[in-house]
Amino acid sequence: MKLNNYRILDLVENRIETEAYKENVGKIEDANLILLTKSTITGTVLIMLIIAGAYILAAPWLYKLVYICAGLFCLLIAVLSCTALRKAKNMALPLLYIFIGGILALSIILGVAFAKDMNAALFLGMIALLPSIVIDKPWRITLFSASAVIIFCAASIYIKEPVCSMIDCTNALSMMILGNVLMRHNIKVKMTGIISMERLRAMSQTDLLTGLYNKYTTEQLISGVIEQDPTGCHALMLADMDDLKHINDNHSHLCGDTALRAVADALKSCFRHTDIIGRVGGDEFMIFLRDCCDAEQVAKLAEILLAKIAAFSADDKTLVPITVSIGITIMNSGEKDFAACMGNISGMEIFKRLYREADAALYEIKRGSKCGYSIYKRDANGGIKNGDKTIYVR
Repeated sequence: MKLNNYRILDLVENRIETEAYKENVGKIEDANLILLTKSTITGTVLIMLIIAGAYILAAPWLYKLVYICAGLFCLLIAVLSCTALRKAKNMALPLLYIFIGGILALSIILGVAFAKDMNAALFLGMIALLPSIVIDKPWRITLFSASAVIIFCAASIYIKEPVCSMIDCTNALSMMILGNVLMRHNIKVKMTGIISMERLRAMSQTDLLTGLYNKYTTEQLISGVIEQDPTGCHALMLADMDDLKHINDNHSHLCGDTALRAVADALKSCFRHTDIIGRVGGDEFMIFLRDCCDAEQVAKLAEILLAKIAAFSADDKTLVPITVSIGITIMNSGEKDFAACMGNISGMEIFKRLYREADAALYEIKRGSKCGYSIYKRDANGGIKNGDKTIYVR
């Protein structure tokens, strides 16, 4: 996901938070859109109530006109935030600035033109709160609030008496400084909340030992890809470690954990970032190769994986070889036998069928000499073609 105009280095300095922020720009856009929607709807209701009060109290027509324009402005932004912006969330922040700018303009008019002998309390409150409610670059928020303060001070000096204008300018600068001092803390708190939720989500999807997806997430991601692209060409691999129990019993469970992590590292280095890799059992791993249905290419990847894993040892002090057996099935909608087997079924059902096929191919290699791969060959009845299995043993 592109970062667009956001740069987390302006917000937080921690490298981990930097990466998390980049991955969560969408959530930040959602937060700003929710803020815009709530603010505009609330502003519309309040201004309508003020307009009603102005008519009841027979306020001057200019006063009514200003509030009617402000009410229509808030209503327009509220309608946009509830409709068009749902599909263009990246526009929420610019529109939020426009909305806040309009409210600030209203507060300047009320605080300067209609209350020449009073302090502009509404404007001062807005300037103090502005840096705390928007998630954006600190320098941009500061520039926006400083511009508003300059306009307010200029208007106050031009219209009000010198004593009142001096008080207004002092208060406005003080509120702007206070708001910007609190801004970094508030942004850090908001970002910490977003990042914490992202970390919890990641932990719920990840196998903590290997850093790969866990079983549930792996199955959901694969079935989701198949559901979105049921006519695609993909491959499913099941890699099962050979004799992990032997390693645990004879060399300690620590060596077993080291072996599992070594296999996970090999999987990460052999496959693309678009492929789905997960640990689906104690010693079983699943790899879903997207847009890859060439049997020769898949077989070559299996050979590379076997060679890479064979280079590892589960124990640094003594040689404890690590080997895996791999079962492979290929999803090719253009294959007549595949179409006959699958028919018109859901993505999850197709995944379960592929899982059974890869498991059947894995069984073929496991019941032999292990440490190799087997490619499932289906017939129109959904079984392995007799005498047509591809078996490779290292």
